Amino acid sequence: MQGNEKILFLAEGQMGDLILLTPALHALKKKFPDCRITVLLMHRRYYSAQTEPGPEIFHTRFETTSQVLLNNPDVDEILELNRNALKKLKGFKRLAAELKCIRQIRKMKFDSAVCTFPQSRLIIWSFLAGIKKE
Repeated sequence: MQGNEKILFLAEGQMGDLILLTPALHALKKKFPDCRITVLLMHRRYYSAQTEPGPEIFHTRFETTSQVLLNNPDVDEILELNRNALKKLKGFKRLAAELKCIRQIRKMKFDSAVCTFPQSRLIIWSFLAGIKKE
């Protein structure tokens, strides 16, 4: 690692997972203070009917467990994805939604990705988004 890289953390959006992720983010930022850390939270909980986002990546509104990372000096950007909305889609609709997410990630030009929970689909997303280091 160079130190000025853009790093994407693909993280579970549950409270305990975020609390356990915090020391890793701090250690990485301490070792590489010039790196830019983005956390993409994959929520599997249900949103209220009024705020139910679709199956796309969006900047956090801090309405959920993302509040754990609010004002965290080690995190530069927090994104969210409603996994339930994505899972509800079937066939080509789901494929199209996933490709849209991959294009969003690709546009951000990350150098590295860290997947903090076992889901091979996200490793494939990282590869298709052009992220070389995982």
